[in-house]
Amino acid sequence: MEPSPAGSRSPPAARLRLILICLGGALGTAARYLAGGVVARWVGSDFPYGTLLVNVLGSFLIGLIQHAQLTSPDACRSIPLAPRNPWGG
Repeated sequence: MEPSPAGSRSPPAARLRLILICLGGALGTAARYLAGGVVARWVGSDFPYGTLLVNVLGSFLIGLIQHAQLTSPDACRSIPLAPRNPWGG
């Protein structure tokens, strides 16, 4: 998606996609922050294990979604934040 020239309006679908991407990023950030605090209490704060945990679980979830899309492309069409390809499109 290319940026809109100054003064032009984005189509509603492009704006919705941008909002969903921002919401997904915010959820990931909140999960890292919360998990970082919880995991730091369990194992210490020498290493950001909470961030590692969220990233590993998120990667696993993306892998499951990608597998579902490869085996049945219509399976994840209704999930708005589901990644469509390795570049997020």
